[in-house]
Amino acid sequence: MRFTDHYIEMCFFAKEIQLIEPQYRYDSHGDQWNSFKDKDVWLPSQEQLQDIVHKNKAPDELVVLFYKWLMDDDFVNNNTGITEMWLMYVMYEKFGKKWDGNKWA
Repeated sequence: MRFTDHYIEMCFFAKEIQLIEPQYRYDSHGDQWNSFKDKDVWLPSQEQLQDIVHKNKAPDELVVLFYKWLMDDDFVNNNTGITEMWLMYVMYEKFGKKWDGNKWA
């Protein structure tokens, strides 16, 4: 899977994601790591992000929750990729943070 530079930057600043329990980091999807500002950055896949935010939800329920958030969120724009959107959703739902274009606030 190829990640955008923007997604790598967002993951770098998502300290909560970088500190997530190791159980999410090692699975059948394979780990994705990259370097940003000379530090290793874990790049969770969409599947890992979905598991982090709603591990016990049925897929259709998860999609509905994501869609409701997407329709209400004003930080998502036409240039935002789907994996970036899932990261934004996880950070909002789990940690109450939004991406302001430069950092999580």
